[in-house]
Amino acid sequence: VGWWADVGVDYFILVRGIRASSVGNFSLSVGPMDENGVCSRASNLPQITTNTSSSQSLSVFGSTRNDTDSPIIPLPSTCGDPPVELGPAAWYSIDGDDSVKCASVSTEGQFSSIVFETELSVYEGKCEDQRCISTVSTDAEVAWIAAAGNDYHLSLQGRGNQTGDFFLSVKTGP
Repeated sequence: VGWWADVGVDYFILVRGIRASSVGNFSLSVGPMDENGVCSRASNLPQITTNTSSSQSLSVFGSTRNDTDSPIIPLPSTCGDPPVELGPAAWYSIDGDDSVKCASVSTEGQFSSIVFETELSVYEGKCEDQRCISTVSTDAEVAWIAAAGNDYHLSLQGRGNQTGDFFLSVKTGP
């Protein structure tokens, strides 16, 4: 779970089992979100494995509100037509594994009162030599074939310099 922690506010975290009788050990880690405002510092997404009959997914909480070192640039003309001005970025990387990947972004929910329009772009290649595969707006899904041995980067930016919190969901499978 993630949230934007305000300075001077105390936060309490409740951990409990599904049932009242559930007891056991657990591990809790609390820390700042990644500073992934540029491609070279992209947060690595864990590899998602699947079998032929079901899909697997993961979701990560992120924010572009603190990415002040992220350049504000228009999308390359090969990745969006016409180019639009975008706000600070949050970058993620995932390795190719010869599977179909689908990614989507949600900016609405209990984790944030700020809703903002986004552009989610998928790039293939190293940060210094990328090829845009596709770009979608908020509430849309982008799908691509992630070839084994290739690097993929996902860039999420707010349209018109907007910033905010989001959940990025990536799934693999049918």
